[in-house]
Amino acid sequence: VASVIMPDVITDMRRQQCDIDVNGGLADGQLVVDNRLRHEKNSRINTRIAYKADKEKFFELLCRRLGSLTDF
Repeated sequence: VASVIMPDVITDMRRQQCDIDVNGGLADGQLVVDNRLRHEKNSRINTRIAYKADKEKFFELLCRRLGSLTDF
């Protein structure tokens, strides 16, 4: 959500193929990421995953947003 408000908070974003395991096995319900490099035209790249963020920018954004909340 922070990257929607401040896109430059994410410093390493990768497009990858991901699936959710629904087979009832050990990884049931988990997001499975294919980290192998694929340069094929038919690869199913379907997700953007943030691997790194600028923690100072994120903390600044968080503090600014929390500071703008009003008491009810």
